[in-house]
Amino acid sequence: MTRDPDDWSDLSRTWTEPGGAPAPDARLLRAVRRRDLIARLNFYGEVGGAIVAAGLFLWLAVDSQIGWPPASVAVGFCAFALVLTLWARRAAPPVLDDTPAEAVRTALDQARAGARWGWCGLAVTAAAGVTLASMYLLEPIPDRLVAAVAAGGLALAAFAVGYGVHIRRCRRRIDRHQRALSEMDAG
Repeated sequence: MTRDPDDWSDLSRTWTEPGGAPAPDARLLRAVRRRDLIARLNFYGEVGGAIVAAGLFLWLAVDSQIGWPPASVAVGFCAFALVLTLWARRAAPPVLDDTPAEAVRTALDQARAGARWGWCGLAVTAAAGVTLASMYLLEPIPDRLVAAVAAGGLALAAFAVGYGVHIRRCRRRIDRHQRALSEMDAG
């Protein structure tokens, strides 16, 4: 029996099927697992933070420490941030790492989810600025809190820069992983 020289199905199976295939790159596997853990912890922190912040603003309004209009704006912002967090992290990709191709696909999915999260972070940061301004217009900030609000504004600017850097990194990872998958498919 002669082997067809154009039949690459054995090599293709080696790259895409578990068992007998070469192990995925250890560095890539560590990065995939680390990013999965960080994304999950971040997600839980963001969801918990939005819920706790909304509850805090409602409590402050009930306790008459702030008025209902600014509290309502703040709770609306928390709901907006929660919805964007849920959308950005929807159906986190499972970590598939039995073969090199699965590991690269998982890394690609993570990079796409990370970029989506970055864009949502920029939207939430902008909404936080609008929320702070709206709250100030509805109820002027006491003099003792002006410095804290100014620090919050600086923090928002830093967050925006950080999200921009994160999005660029994710785009580079997306390009790198897409090229690797193309090379695997072509090879």
